[in-house]
Amino acid sequence: MQNNRIKIKSRQFYEVPLVLSSPLSISSGTVNSTDHDVMRSPDGTPFIPGSSVAGAFRDYITGNVRISAAEKLFGYTRGETDSSMSRIFISDISFENAVVSVRDGIELSEYKVTQNNAKYDYEIIETGAEGVLKIEVVLYDSDSELDIDSVNDIVKCFISSVHNGFIRFGFKKNRGLGQFHLKNVDNTLYYRYKEFDFSCGCADEYLHFLTEPEYETVTFQPEQYAENENQIMFNITLKLSGGISIRTYSAKPEEPDFAHITTHDGTAVIPGSSWNGAIRARAFDILKYDLDCRKLVKELEKIWGIADNQFIASQIIFSESRIKNNTCMLQMTRNKINRFDSSTVDSALYTEQTCIGGETNLEIIIKNKQENLWVAGLILLVIRDIENGLLAVGGQTAVGRGIFCGNSDINYKEYTDALKEKMNEVKCS
Repeated sequence: MQNNRIKIKSRQFYEVPLVLSSPLSISSGTVNSTDHDVMRSPDGTPFIPGSSVAGAFRDYITGNVRISAAEKLFGYTRGETDSSMSRIFISDISFENAVVSVRDGIELSEYKVTQNNAKYDYEIIETGAEGVLKIEVVLYDSDSELDIDSVNDIVKCFISSVHNGFIRFGFKKNRGLGQFHLKNVDNTLYYRYKEFDFSCGCADEYLHFLTEPEYETVTFQPEQYAENENQIMFNITLKLSGGISIRTYSAKPEEPDFAHITTHDGTAVIPGSSWNGAIRARAFDILKYDLDCRKLVKELEKIWGIADNQFIASQIIFSESRIKNNTCMLQMTRNKINRFDSSTVDSALYTEQTCIGGETNLEIIIKNKQENLWVAGLILLVIRDIENGLLAVGGQTAVGRGIFCGNSDINYKEYTDALKEKMNEVKCS
């Protein structure tokens, strides 16, 4: 009698230690503490559900490897009879000793501009929290397109893209949140790995592994597996000329009425949403100067995630910036100003705390390089305005806050030529 039972061909186990490079916010759907509480286990430990990681992983494979590989690994259903179970199992990522803080947000309209009187607050897991991603891949004799080596390469490419910031997780992931990097020990990046090829008769070793897991430590070099040839990344060093004020508010009498936003350890930061707001507004202003570029404005709206007044996936990512070597956090008391006639309001004082001086890095990623090369040229024009002190970031820009200087060593020609070509294309159409 013929045996048609499908046999397991191999099992691969990965343990990937990750550290948050920026805050993370994945909502539980509850509003106990804020309008957007982070997800917690019953014992109160914040975590990322494995389903969220699996969704990002599958989307990455579909876009960067091939659809057939995604279907083989994650399974599929077509109609009532054609289906395949998943070959990959992904754990939750739990964060031990995580610090949870609250940030303020402003609701956006359908045009992605701020709305008056539409504030909200949301919880974040602070930068530096550590967690472990566990992945298991089970292959069967029938999986002719996948073997141990091909799966290993796919997982390494995924890990590399997470480490390099091309894959992020959760709320506001395109505006500075949800970025990870691999844990660094003695200037070495690593993950833990174990494979079992059952064609070689390793059943006993596998059973021992289940009771006493022993992994091999693999030194990892992300650049060898980077699938980022279709991405444009800019990392611009900027120096703060004076102070910057991106406000967080406090109701405690011993604290300032509002202060520049910081992490839980007191490091001043510039949220990705602040960079996004300033750069987006200036980019649209540049295009709107030329009446022949109205069609190009519509294309730029798609880059920022708007098509036919509907939200779509944004093609541009802004990272959160940490301010280093700042001079001080200066506290001062000022008069409240009447917005209508710019006069002082009697007996209305407030105290603010501002970050003075320091350096930071502005990191921007633009997806789909071949299609969006002209967008990179436009963004570089905006960056030049920031470097020359012509575009301020944050609040109180009318009194000299948020002004930077810099001198980025970037070859503009490729990008600006692409921008000119795109503008001519629009004019001629």
